[in-house]
Amino acid sequence: MVRILTFLVFTLTLLNSPLVWGDYVSEIGLQAEGKGRVALIIRGKIGSVDSKLKRSPARIEIRLRGLASESKGLPSLLSGDRGLISKVLITPRGKDLMIRLFLLDDQNVAYRVLKAREGVRVIVWKEGQGPEGSSGLSPEVRKISTYSGQRITVDFYKADIHNVFRLLGDISGRNFIVDEGVKGTVTLSLKDVPWDLALELILDLKGLEKEERLNTILIRPHSPKKEGQTKTGEAIGELKTKIVSPEVIQMARIIRAEKKAQHEARELVERAWKLEKAGRSLEAIDLYEQAYTLNTEAVDIAKKLAYLHYQTGNYFKAAFYSQAVLKRTPLDAEAALYGALAEASLGNAELAETLFQKALTGRPHLAEVYYNYAAFLEKQGRFPEALKFYQRYEEEAGPSLQVAVAKARVWEKIDPGQACSSYDQLLQGGFRLPEAIKKIIKEKRDKVCQGGEQNAP
Repeated sequence: MVRILTFLVFTLTLLNSPLVWGDYVSEIGLQAEGKGRVALIIRGKIGSVDSKLKRSPARIEIRLRGLASESKGLPSLLSGDRGLISKVLITPRGKDLMIRLFLLDDQNVAYRVLKAREGVRVIVWKEGQGPEGSSGLSPEVRKISTYSGQRITVDFYKADIHNVFRLLGDISGRNFIVDEGVKGTVTLSLKDVPWDLALELILDLKGLEKEERLNTILIRPHSPKKEGQTKTGEAIGELKTKIVSPEVIQMARIIRAEKKAQHEARELVERAWKLEKAGRSLEAIDLYEQAYTLNTEAVDIAKKLAYLHYQTGNYFKAAFYSQAVLKRTPLDAEAALYGALAEASLGNAELAETLFQKALTGRPHLAEVYYNYAAFLEKQGRFPEALKFYQRYEEEAGPSLQVAVAKARVWEKIDPGQACSSYDQLLQGGFRLPEAIKKIIKEKRDKVCQGGEQNAP
């Protein structure tokens, strides 16, 4: 006789979407940062940022350019801070995003735009209460402190400063001209920072200044301008070059190779996604794995592989890629769920339990975790807990035939009388039941209800 749901089924409804490449915005909000100071927090991966201070009405305009896709799900209006900002308007413009901060007082307010790995912070403050604690507004206060260059990791110990500038030139594709007065060595260790930020740090450290002309950067010792001397008339002295050490050349080559590998990985992912959409999962997996080999820091690729390997029954690899993601992002709920399902399928109940707990407390919040954890608990014979999580899933995702049958099945183990009522409700409820399924449920009800004494008419 055919039985309904006599074996445990783990369902997945996640990650059936392409990986996101390029710039994006995930969240925008205002945050107070002490008396007379407020910050606009823009989270996401953001490249190009423009900013202007405008009058009539007084406002700061922030434009994020070239996002990978149109911004959706963001608020269009934020209530302002009473002392500085009246309101914030957020307006998508194609693949750009315009953010306007309307000011209550444009005469005594300054701002700065700061870029970080997690996004952008626009700090607004009253005169005398800014980050520097200075009074008065110098032109530099309104300078946009943004860095958008390629990210690099460098570790120099007493490196010749001319070699360092040559390395930055190779990375950035810019021409560097260095004044003969620039001398000495540099010791610094930087991890995953934009090259233009690294340049600014070196200039500050060595007391140097730069001048940019088209794609050329002039570096010279900092010195006050002579009275009446124009910018174009400044003498920069005789320039000279130095031989670059093999170590610096090798570092530049490594960075270029990494950039090439990332480009190749992106192309492989695009091809893999097309195969996945066409239902050719095994071929897609092969390309995703090639892409991950080229870029092992790409957690989205590893997560996609965990999902696809689970779907195709390769539980060992699903568990492997899940752990690869969790090593880098320990709170990733999706990766924890895929790992839990894989370990449960392999019979590793204790490890599966640990991963389910991670999925329940991780981010983002996923209703699917409740259902899959309930199914796992049912298989483990932990019926009251299973019923609790089936109910929690139903509260968030809404009623479904699959969950209703699962709950009735669990009630059989806890309270046969309640199970009988549950099967009656299934037959009399609003679910569309195919005749074959209806027949099976009736047989189940008759058996549970002791010979059909409580049969529905």
